[in-house]
Amino acid sequence: MLSDEEATLYDRQIRLWGADAQLKLRQTRLLLINVNSLSIEVCKNLCLAGVASITIFDNTRVTSNDVEENLTLTMSSTEIDEFKSVCTCRALQLLNPRVHLVAESTMTIDQIDEKYIEQFDYVCLFNYYNFQTIVKLNNLCREREQVDENGKKQTYFFCAATFGSYGFAFKDLGDKYDYLR
Repeated sequence: MLSDEEATLYDRQIRLWGADAQLKLRQTRLLLINVNSLSIEVCKNLCLAGVASITIFDNTRVTSNDVEENLTLTMSSTEIDEFKSVCTCRALQLLNPRVHLVAESTMTIDQIDEKYIEQFDYVCLFNYYNFQTIVKLNNLCREREQVDENGKKQTYFFCAATFGSYGFAFKDLGDKYDYLR
């Protein structure tokens, strides 16, 4: 059940997709891998929508070039050489203090395993070009099953990248998902 405060905060969204959908959003746990302009935009929108938690996974450090493409970074010299995930979480937390934001900067993408994936409902990989790693993460998501009120479900996998004006998106919502035409 949404509190009166949440109903007021998310009023426009509730009018758009309903209270049940907002409740589901409030329970959603996401892993976003790699900080770049695309992932920041997605993360900002999910944060404003009111998901339960977002873990931002990126162990690279901020450079002066990052300031141009990352709306969560300032021109502050104190952010240079800080972890991108930490700076991004700090800025996004101001947008919606109700969302639990976690910066993961101690692991590498190769260290992600089934145990780590278990924490999340969605895994979103951005601008990563190693095909074997993309397939590995997708398979980890597909293999992980959790029990919910409707039976078993997997962690859903999204992968997207941009190349200037071009880009692609891939989503794996499992075998039981029905695509309508």
